[in-house]
Amino acid sequence: MEAPPHEQGDGAQTPQTPSWGRIFAQIVSHTSIPYSEIQNLSIPVIQTLLAELPENISLKIGFPGSLGTQAPKETPKDGKPPKLSDFMAFANLFNG
Repeated sequence: MEAPPHEQGDGAQTPQTPSWGRIFAQIVSHTSIPYSEIQNLSIPVIQTLLAELPENISLKIGFPGSLGTQAPKETPKDGKPPKLSDFMAFANLFNG
């Protein structure tokens, strides 16, 4: 019978214990999965999620006005549809 890796003297390394706090934080911050539901996920599902998720959330992703950008001024509601320039101003709020 072979000894477990941590008892072998040939320099074999033991597998590292996963940081479940980090795993939970990464899944909660990147997905809409609630904290209470993560424990119901299988290990292969968690591994797949972690493989596909970035390590950090990009600061460019956010809400307009949160990083110094300004929301377009409201135009009077005179019944006219918005101009193309209004749509472009709104779309530019989401550019990084």
